Amino acid sequence: MNNRDYQRPLADGLLAVAAFAATLPLTGLALEGFAPLPLTFGRLLGATVAAFIALNLGGAARPRRNQLAGLSLVALGGVFGFPLLTALALEGHPAAPAAIPLALMPLATAAWAWLRGYERPAPAFWLWAAAGTLLVTHFTLGASSELAPELFGAAAAAAIAYAEGGRLAREMPGWQVMAWALMLATPVVALGFGYTWAPMALPAEPAPWLALGFLALITQFGAFWLWYRALGAGVARASQLQLLQPFMTLLWVAVLLGEPIAPGLWVYAGLVVVTIYFARSRGGPLPAKAKETSE
Repeated sequence: MNNRDYQRPLADGLLAVAAFAATLPLTGLALEGFAPLPLTFGRLLGATVAAFIALNLGGAARPRRNQLAGLSLVALGGVFGFPLLTALALEGHPAAPAAIPLALMPLATAAWAWLRGYERPAPAFWLWAAAGTLLVTHFTLGASSELAPELFGAAAAAAIAYAEGGRLAREMPGWQVMAWALMLATPVVALGFGYTWAPMALPAEPAPWLALGFLALITQFGAFWLWYRALGAGVARASQLQLLQPFMTLLWVAVLLGEPIAPGLWVYAGLVVVTIYFARSRGGPLPAKAKETSE
């Protein structure tokens, strides 16, 4: 892999993870004005409209029949599973402890790609990935003893969606993966939006609306332009960048919600960066078609 092939997926992945890290605190902020189901379907409708516009302006070709199964898994995990379970988990709970189950998501993403036969990382990758996971888990458990059980399901749903989307990003431009997954989910999104929003009293405060807009346009759609492009260059390699997401989430929580930064955050984050470096160097070769479809 040449220097550009390594640096571009790294930059794409880090920017995407920074955006994803805002999901939990902004979901908590949006829940001050919306119930979990209206929030989920409002977020999805906004992302679906954005995806429809992007696909039409970009002149995207329709997915092939053999790509529909993978896109369906992306839709189930990334369109419905993660947003809904996140909203349910954070209803009435602080955002910071929700980062604990998500510490398992990078390892789960790589494991799903391995189980599906998409990639075969070296044994050393699993050792470094497990070390990073243990560090993040130890830190988050020390930061809070509260757990949001639904987030374990959300992490599993996202892991499947990420691994499947990473494979698809070798066959189509990365930004189209989530766009087509949203298109597949459109009938359910439209019905869910109509059913949940019709009887709802709309919030008067601007903060929940701004949070909903960010969740719809950035974390549900825009950030995936970068994330699936990074995953297309290697699911196992890119997945490890999400070990930084709990730390970034806690920083977002401190900025947006005023919660204190947990002691030791910078020390643990530095150690995790070391594990990410060595895991990425052993994450396997660049997939053959990644460079062809990364634009």
